[in-house]
Amino acid sequence: MTIGRQIVRAAFGAAAMALSAGSTAAPAQIAAPTPPMGWNPYNVFDLNYGEAEVMAQADLLVSSGLAQVGYDHVNVDDGWWLRREGDTIRVRTTIYPSAALPDGTTSLRPFVDRLHAMGLKAGIYTDIGLNTCSQRWRPQTPNLPEGTVRQREVGTFGHHAPDAVLLFAKWGFDFIKVDACGVADFTPDVPEVKDGTLRPFAPLIVREHPARSDATGLARQYASFVAAVRRAAPGRTPLVSICAWGQADVNDWAGRYAQMSRTSFDISPNWKAMLFNFDSAAPRAANGVTSFAWHRVRLTRR
Repeated sequence: MTIGRQIVRAAFGAAAMALSAGSTAAPAQIAAPTPPMGWNPYNVFDLNYGEAEVMAQADLLVSSGLAQVGYDHVNVDDGWWLRREGDTIRVRTTIYPSAALPDGTTSLRPFVDRLHAMGLKAGIYTDIGLNTCSQRWRPQTPNLPEGTVRQREVGTFGHHAPDAVLLFAKWGFDFIKVDACGVADFTPDVPEVKDGTLRPFAPLIVREHPARSDATGLARQYASFVAAVRRAAPGRTPLVSICAWGQADVNDWAGRYAQMSRTSFDISPNWKAMLFNFDSAAPRAANGVTSFAWHRVRLTRR
């Protein structure tokens, strides 16, 4: 696949996101009066990418003129971490070599500074639970977190304040996607939990039985993390994208805390899935919402 086609995918995804917002007017007080647009590696590369690929896309956003018309976010996804070390997270420097500092520590600040110097905004990824989607659904990837059970818990659950300080005060990110596999997919029957690789987590989202999901508990976790982000970044408002797939009544409350919210589960390569994803956002846009967040449908092509 050419870089040009990858950029077109990014542009198409952002256009679909804007369309899903319909004619609903964004409240003046929100930090994102228009949908945040740009590039994310996951749809094209899954977890098989590194800093070089990300920067190549960043260069193309600028050179193509897309950044100048609003496609100015470069958001990295799952797989950037090596392990949790207390109140910090060690970066996987085989993927982000610029994160290796002379004193032996790691930081994504050089990566963020480079994007900022290009006039772009930098986005990062986490999960509201203990663990991330890749740890459940990509068990064979070479980029999974390493170390002890606790060191592999790179999600933000129980670490809202230190993670917010690390990502926004120390590293300077502008945007964060907060996934939810960690509060849905690590029940006691999961193989990685049964063999002791990971700890169980009582689900707040029950995929097979949506009525059993704990909407209040999930909203409380996101509210706590977003509050920590606001405290860590006084004077600016990093954008937050909630990725709870339209579950646990998230479309009703996401706008209290975030600027974006995903409206549906993962897409499949068929028209039924395409239309379901569109319909998950379009009716709400047409009817208006009181708790405003830009609708983010699942990636529209795979």
